[in-house]
Amino acid sequence: MGQPDWMPDKWQVYQEFQNVVFCHYPLDTEVLRPHVPQELPLDAFEGKAYVSLVGLLLRDCHLRWNKLFPLNFQQLNVRTYVTIDGKPGVYFLSMDANSWLMTTVGRVFYDMAYYHAQASSKQDGEWTTYRYQRKGADPNPPRFDVRFRPTGEPFEAQPGSLEQFLAERYWMYQVDKDGSIYAGELFHPHWKMRKAEAIVEHNSMTAPYGFALPEEEMVAYFSKGVPTVSKKIVKVP
Repeated sequence: MGQPDWMPDKWQVYQEFQNVVFCHYPLDTEVLRPHVPQELPLDAFEGKAYVSLVGLLLRDCHLRWNKLFPLNFQQLNVRTYVTIDGKPGVYFLSMDANSWLMTTVGRVFYDMAYYHAQASSKQDGEWTTYRYQRKGADPNPPRFDVRFRPTGEPFEAQPGSLEQFLAERYWMYQVDKDGSIYAGELFHPHWKMRKAEAIVEHNSMTAPYGFALPEEEMVAYFSKGVPTVSKKIVKVP
């Protein structure tokens, strides 16, 4: 079989995102601004910034030159939305995974906000339950428990829609202690999403930043997932 059209010739890491739940929360930009590096301009949709909690299973994660020992784990991303040089992307406030190796590599080699967490996934008919709790010495660690099920027909985001604003982003940005911006490019087919019903049983993921997310305004989507590849993270000139 030939290489898929969406996959570049040169890539570094392969991952499969599976059984993905997106929980999106609108926020006033002034609430979020102090928690995102000033070098990164916040994106807004119809006057609102967004914070998204994205729970997923990661499968067959491996380097291009080493397919013998793939990683399989569960992760929760807390992200918001920024654009640099006309390239829409995401900034991760935190990433919690139940892989000690992944969190160590992410923190030590890429200076990313990775945390080791307890995580579980349970299927009950059409419903899935994800549970996450960050490990560490904090007596009240950040935690997220959600039950969800897809409710709508599969679709791709339309240009100019909220779904496109939230999902169709192919860059990840971070800022080091000296204020230098780094970017990593992600490649995958367009998301095929479904509207979802999501019941959040507990959510304290943004407690370390001093603000809560408005559960009554949350919008949720589900995707079976996409295969992805990413390139090396590079410094933005």
